[in-house]
Amino acid sequence: MRLVSDNSWVLSCGNCPFCLTILAALLFFCQFVMPPAAYGLVTAGNRFDAGNTIGASDPSHMLRLADKSRRYEWLFGPQSEPPVQDVKRSTGLESFDNEVKQARKLYLSGDPDKAILKYRSAVDQLESLIDAAPPGHSVLDEMEKRFTVFDELAVKILGPMESEPRVSAAGQLFHVLEKRRICRKILTVKKAGLVEFFDVPAGLLEEEAQLLTRLVELRQNPTASAKTSDEEALKSRLASVRASLRKSSQRYALLRSGQPAPLRDVQEKLLGQEDLILDFNLLRDRMIVGIITRESAAYHQIHMNRSDIDKGVFALQEKLREFSLGEQSTFMGHAWKERCRRLYRILLGVLPPLPQGKKTVFVIPDRSLWYLPMSVLLDDEDRPFGRDRIVSLIPSAEMLRFIRAKTSAEDSGARAVQLLLVESLPWVSEKSAEKIDRSGAARRKKSAPMSEGERIQRLILGNPVYPKPSEIVVKIHKMFRSSVVRVGPAATADAIADRDDHRPDLSVIAVPLAVTDRVTSDRGPEFFFSPGKEKDRQFSVSGLFSSPLGSKLTVLPTCWYDVEDKASPAGEGPLLLSMALIYSGTGVGLVNYSNPDWGSDDPFLLHLLEKVSQGSSPWAAISSYTREMPGGLASPFSGKPPSWSGWLIIGDPGQ
Repeated sequence: MRLVSDNSWVLSCGNCPFCLTILAALLFFCQFVMPPAAYGLVTAGNRFDAGNTIGASDPSHMLRLADKSRRYEWLFGPQSEPPVQDVKRSTGLESFDNEVKQARKLYLSGDPDKAILKYRSAVDQLESLIDAAPPGHSVLDEMEKRFTVFDELAVKILGPMESEPRVSAAGQLFHVLEKRRICRKILTVKKAGLVEFFDVPAGLLEEEAQLLTRLVELRQNPTASAKTSDEEALKSRLASVRASLRKSSQRYALLRSGQPAPLRDVQEKLLGQEDLILDFNLLRDRMIVGIITRESAAYHQIHMNRSDIDKGVFALQEKLREFSLGEQSTFMGHAWKERCRRLYRILLGVLPPLPQGKKTVFVIPDRSLWYLPMSVLLDDEDRPFGRDRIVSLIPSAEMLRFIRAKTSAEDSGARAVQLLLVESLPWVSEKSAEKIDRSGAARRKKSAPMSEGERIQRLILGNPVYPKPSEIVVKIHKMFRSSVVRVGPAATADAIADRDDHRPDLSVIAVPLAVTDRVTSDRGPEFFFSPGKEKDRQFSVSGLFSSPLGSKLTVLPTCWYDVEDKASPAGEGPLLLSMALIYSGTGVGLVNYSNPDWGSDDPFLLHLLEKVSQGSSPWAAISSYTREMPGGLASPFSGKPPSWSGWLIIGDPGQ
């Protein structure tokens, strides 16, 4: 076999078996393995004919061989460029999820110390992602789902549930839980949308939000024409804007601070000899409670089902409201006591005895505990928990430091007005209420049932404002010589929005207040004032951040909690309300939602305001009432809860 000039092979030895074998192998390789004309030795369609030559061409056979050759393109490499795949949008959470997976693998492999370090790295990453998220952005919902990383880290630090409390780990655990609350605080404020603050320029806040939005767009759209230098320029400008915001207000800098104070500093610099912090953290299958005093600190974990606490809290609220509505559905009306005893056993009875002599208890609530009046919980001897102590709710230890921090000279207002009293109540007739009920019943036949919050809101907005002051307003007005009272049509949102020149020592805002459980940019806690110049009656609670009340005591006597999903409450609305009150300058806030019948005679509130009008501090006024109250409760035959049972105290009563 030899090669001729026309690039064809010719058999020169006839029917030699050796040559025939080589020829058959070469033909098989050329037709089924090697692509046609790959090396210029053969052409597609070559075949062996009777004349012992390979070189004649057949178009149909050429196409057939070309199709067969495509089967082996994977062997010789692609003959064309691969298709361009879509680049996935990045939210920055992918790296966080990988960190959490690696931490779980380390823990399961038997290395808890390295796992805890990896978890802490993931927590720091989540905090930076929340800080970089724009206000009201949809990515905030995805970040909220990752908050379980704090629960996992806390459990890893404490160890098995059967183990004894690790006193040495109290500082580390406090740091993690404070990080959790700080992230929740920043997340809740951002979920409310673009919030303005009275002591920082609004232009800087808007520019910060715009810069954050542009950075997120660059991160989610990597195929954009923007260069890396553009992103670096945006980050540089963002750092400059934030530095200007921090310099403009010490109060704002403290609120946005993401570094929790060490546990030792909290004990030595914040807590007095008579102060106690109960740090409640509700996980899905356990409860972690910290008992922190000036002398000691320890965390305990108790096995429980979180849903049992949620059900107990809202069941107690229903029983307490039966008395305010005049409906005692149970025999002798004692059902509220059983709920109080049960919650006391679940929350406080499982803890070791609390230190003696602590007259002020700061409770850091979690989830449904924002709705629980802990003062009314009953022990085994039916003594209320708030009998010989004041129980106050605070969002975190950091916010307690915020309240007690010295404000700058620019934050101090001019001469204070002693009392600011605003009352705006709907004038609801029986016919109007029946009309709302009938329309709600007709609507329920066609769609979902009307919630209590929707019904109350329709009653407020569908009826005029009561023009005259109620009896309790007249009584309060007589207690104070210097006061500003706005009642009926004059009780507009301007009463608290425009307070630049006068900051009262005491503010009583008796207008309907709906506190939603969840917070979004479209829906959140809001007041219902009288119609103003723009006929707008609704005033968002986030507006308190831009309204410097500066009151030592702020009373909100007519509010209700609108919890859509009582099986899984979040507590974002009460958290936002407490932060807004504290930022506006309020030292302590009183919120009543179990007995919103403002017009009735309230002995607790009248006693409190009379003491304050005489110069007593809120702490002294509240504590004196509980001491002077005979037995702490009414007659056991009446079964009526004490008048202070529906009030929640928020902030620092000692200020």
